[in-house]
Amino acid sequence: MRYIEPRFKTILFLCILATFLLMHLKTQAFIRREYTLQEILDACTNVVFGTVKSVDEEKLQVVIQVEQNVKGVSEYKQIKIDATLGMEPGIQNAPYSFIQMMKPGLPVVFFYNNTGKRLVSLGYVAGRWFQAFAIDEPNKENILWRYTHIQIYMYRTFCGSVKFLQNAIVDVLAGKTVPPVEVKILVLTGNSFDTEFPILSKLNRMGNYVTLKYERAKDRNLPNLGKAQILWIGQSEIKKGNQYFFNPIIEDKIKNFVQNGGVVIVSGQDSDSENPCPTGWIPEPLIGVESKRNSELLCGLPERSEQDSNFQIASAGFNLFKAPNLVKKGRIRLGGTWTKWGEKYEILATTDNGRDIVIAKLEYGKGMYLVTGLQNKTEEDVKINAAIMENLIHYAVRWTLSKAL
Repeated sequence: MRYIEPRFKTILFLCILATFLLMHLKTQAFIRREYTLQEILDACTNVVFGTVKSVDEEKLQVVIQVEQNVKGVSEYKQIKIDATLGMEPGIQNAPYSFIQMMKPGLPVVFFYNNTGKRLVSLGYVAGRWFQAFAIDEPNKENILWRYTHIQIYMYRTFCGSVKFLQNAIVDVLAGKTVPPVEVKILVLTGNSFDTEFPILSKLNRMGNYVTLKYERAKDRNLPNLGKAQILWIGQSEIKKGNQYFFNPIIEDKIKNFVQNGGVVIVSGQDSDSENPCPTGWIPEPLIGVESKRNSELLCGLPERSEQDSNFQIASAGFNLFKAPNLVKKGRIRLGGTWTKWGEKYEILATTDNGRDIVIAKLEYGKGMYLVTGLQNKTEEDVKINAAIMENLIHYAVRWTLSKAL
């Protein structure tokens, strides 16, 4: 590894974190800047591996037990993080989001720079990056790191399990090449419409260590489903008009796929008040509903006001609509969607005054469903929805890798 003077390490690490902060708040111009793992390692003085020792939900504090020095020799046996000052534009409970992702026993990677009085850091736990600051002092036991925010853009550097990141760090520090992980995505499309695959298949990598491989499928029996980690069910592939295309065997196959760790993303399906789309392919209650305004709802575009659209992003969906693309409130074209969902769904965005789903998440077994009301019938539809489609793929891949590796 090339030598960098200590004072320049501090400047470099602060510049990287300052850029992260700008990206996090407002500026889209910085989003395309992709830092390599080598750059992060060059910029910090210390890298430690540890474990979450304790989580105090009332005081919003986390203690990380330092277990292994990977770069440098840490002066800290424990890293104590206070989340009470955590920030997140548009979300009031950001500190609680940090606390909720911290569970005793989880492995952690912690990068920091201690050249100056001001300590700056990046941490990685449970598939998420976070940022914290502290002021150094002689008594290391008294140092309290201040959590600022979850860093949603750092997946460009790495996304996956903590174990994979630990191995990658050891290899990079040893001058070895880290081979990328391949994620296979099966796209059921082409029977009713064939507009989604060309857009999806362009998304062939995530950061430096993940490649995406797509397979197009027209056979609704999904013979190659077992080879995939993600299944994208295209526009009207489940139901078109009055015709429902799945049978109990296909329904069970999809549910088993998710239960065993797969992710299913569902585009909009045809429904009306007398003939809603059946939902035997998903284990929790959900009712298909015809979208308002003659099967087409165009939320938030210039010809319709945001007040008109009633489009709302829930706090749980904030990250989905922000990375890798900032999808402004309502920049989505909707078709048939879903309503009257069961209590186990996590709602990421709604329309029609909260009555209908735009995007919802359901964890089932080891896997997850992402159910949407996206309308992708025409090239114009897909052009409008391309940004949120890319975000959905990234969201699913990050979730998959954090669980599977």
